[in-house]
Amino acid sequence: MLMHMFKIIWNRKKSNSLIIAEIAIAFIVVFSIATLGIRNYNLYVEPLGFEYQNMWNVSFYDVGDKWQDERDQQQLRQLINLLKQQPEIEKVQLLENPTFRNWLRKTSYEIDGKSIRFIRNQMDDDAPLTFGMKLLNGRWFGPQDKGQNYDPVIVNRQFAEEFFPGEDLIGRSITRNETEEDASLKEQRIVGIFENFRQQGEFYKRTPYVIYRYDITEPKGSEIHNIELKMISSTTKAYEEKLQKILKNAAPNWDFKVSYWKDIRQISLQETIIPSIGLAIIGTFLIIMVAMGLFGVLWQNVSSRTQEIGLRRALGATAKSIHIQIISELLIVTMLGITIALILLIQLPILGVFQELTWVLFWSGQAVSILFMLLLSVLCAYYPGKLATAFSPAEALHYE
Repeated sequence: MLMHMFKIIWNRKKSNSLIIAEIAIAFIVVFSIATLGIRNYNLYVEPLGFEYQNMWNVSFYDVGDKWQDERDQQQLRQLINLLKQQPEIEKVQLLENPTFRNWLRKTSYEIDGKSIRFIRNQMDDDAPLTFGMKLLNGRWFGPQDKGQNYDPVIVNRQFAEEFFPGEDLIGRSITRNETEEDASLKEQRIVGIFENFRQQGEFYKRTPYVIYRYDITEPKGSEIHNIELKMISSTTKAYEEKLQKILKNAAPNWDFKVSYWKDIRQISLQETIIPSIGLAIIGTFLIIMVAMGLFGVLWQNVSSRTQEIGLRRALGATAKSIHIQIISELLIVTMLGITIALILLIQLPILGVFQELTWVLFWSGQAVSILFMLLLSVLCAYYPGKLATAFSPAEALHYE
């Protein structure tokens, strides 16, 4: 029976080749949408690594002048002390690169012949606890780090697993290999490992991440332009006007912008979701066009095969077997189109065209796409197949 269907498909190779091409193109579109959807879903359900509720960001910049360590750090310390006295504010922290924005500092160098790449940030001592980060091993920054002959750092689990799998990293130095230029570098010593800190938001994958301690009492020549405020739960956005007055009175030479972590997160989500919805809409219209094409071609094929189907009925074929044959023929054509598309798509992970397209994601997208295309084929073939079962032996004899 299977060989018979292959012969039928081969005899109509001209029309079937067009169907196969349509299916291959549709499969690639479905694969793109499915893979993007699976990737975004997997990232979205993964823990973010910090809390954003009741968190406000205050970014500030000098008006006209450049940052001056002695003057501006003194002013920043006074401003922080003033903010801590406000009853509406629960915690005041410093963070170099704020959350839900593409403000990243990337670092790469070599350690013991091993190349490492990571994203870096700076926080003050209590920031990890205020942000709700989860400690896995070691400790957070603390007063014991002040005045040491090393710079304490904390790293995320991804950093530990990717670069030093199976090692106990607490107390390990990750200072880059010394050269003449690096000889004066201070040791960077790991004091803690945390679960995660996906700074850019839910739709960004976990990457190796290193956080350095920021101590405002020790001038380092490093500028911090973000104050993170954890507000008490009853504080509303109406408090922003009062906050702006407090900030401007304390530092008239700075410009301030107040934003809310929750709102910035929403914007970040929309920047990913809206283009994905647009792609899905375009893909849906393409799939509808392909489905209409398949339906029309099958209808025409069934109509042109009245004699064949009627004779099969005269020879004893049941309506059910005719129906199954029509659907099976389209499923075979569909699998041929999928095979062609698969040969093209498998080059992507092999050649590493897209870094985030792992083999797990690739095969997950393939599985979803294959099931979708087979279901679409069955739906498109169902009614024309049902129409074929209405042909009687008398109609075949009429054509004879």
